[in-house]
Amino acid sequence: LVPVMLHPKKKVKAFAVSQYTRGPVMGYSIRTQNHRLTYWVGGHFRSNKPFDPAKVTARELYDYKNDPGETRNLIDDKKYQKVVKTMQKQLLGFFQHQSTAGNDEADTSFK
Repeated sequence: LVPVMLHPKKKVKAFAVSQYTRGPVMGYSIRTQNHRLTYWVGGHFRSNKPFDPAKVTARELYDYKNDPGETRNLIDDKKYQKVVKTMQKQLLGFFQHQSTAGNDEADTSFK
């Protein structure tokens, strides 16, 4: 983090990952400067287990540039499918990394 502290405009990663719970469903999000993609996953899924797309109960995509209040889910909007594809690849890469990495590893190769 020292490079970022010395140069605040420098980026460490292209996205941030966050996790939320909503009852028995867990939400996993990838957040970039302009968008957030969330997968809501049931079936007791945790990111350290192999990902099963059949357990996805809902998906969301928001555009922070045009809709900072997250009022319109754009996941099925044809204009945003390139964004969905890119961010989905990042999220699935994160799941893959988590399910194969040891708990004490600090590898960030999933970016």
